[in-house]
Amino acid sequence: MTPAGVQQNRIWKSSKVLLALIWSVIAFLLDGCGGGISSFTGGGIPPGRSAVLGQVIQAANPTAPVPDATVTITTSTPNGQFLSYRVYTDSNGQFAINGIPTGSVESPVTIQVQPNDTSLQSQHFSFLLANNRPTQVVIALLPANFNAANVAKIAITQVSNPSGNAPLYKAQVYDAQGNLLAIFPTLILDGGVATVNADGTFTVAGAAANITPQSITATVPSDTTPNPPTTTLPLSNGGKPTPDPNPTPPNL
Repeated sequence: MTPAGVQQNRIWKSSKVLLALIWSVIAFLLDGCGGGISSFTGGGIPPGRSAVLGQVIQAANPTAPVPDATVTITTSTPNGQFLSYRVYTDSNGQFAINGIPTGSVESPVTIQVQPNDTSLQSQHFSFLLANNRPTQVVIALLPANFNAANVAKIAITQVSNPSGNAPLYKAQVYDAQGNLLAIFPTLILDGGVATVNADGTFTVAGAAANITPQSITATVPSDTTPNPPTTTLPLSNGGKPTPDPNPTPPNL
């Protein structure tokens, strides 16, 4: 491996360690020292609120974080109040916004990301943020010369995990002819946290001990594509795919 490759590998490993540390702290806050997420009302997530945490990466190289990006989150509260939050990604592309009002069920949230790098596209997308259940987003910014209109389909599949620990997934992006495109999609994890590997696979775990991941959504949003292809994989049983109640019988 070249010196540059060794350095990049060290940076990526450091990023994964820091992300794990951040989520350990979040898990402690969410668990509320054993009292559960709803009982923790000081410094964590009070009832009727939630959190958005994430990392901004390069879609063409998911091991490369995007530092100094501007992340703006807007939401409408149940009483009609419009709120806006703005943060900047750190050197590992990470950010966190806690205490977002959701009401008793959920609230719509829109994220806008503006990179401090002209070689990358800006991005915006929306989702529903659940009450007292945080959402993690892995925001994959497209190269400036990539045409998002070429994306026709996204598929999320579970793959074999040699380590035998957390479920391992792969999210692949295709054009209209079925050709695989060499980009990583943006991920939205309801109640879960993803760790992206160098080969483009990723693992999913609960955001806290008392929170089970609900779903993985993958999309390739762009400011030029108002309705980008999106796919959602429901999860159950500790982050594993929900069994299909009407499976397709095998060909005989």
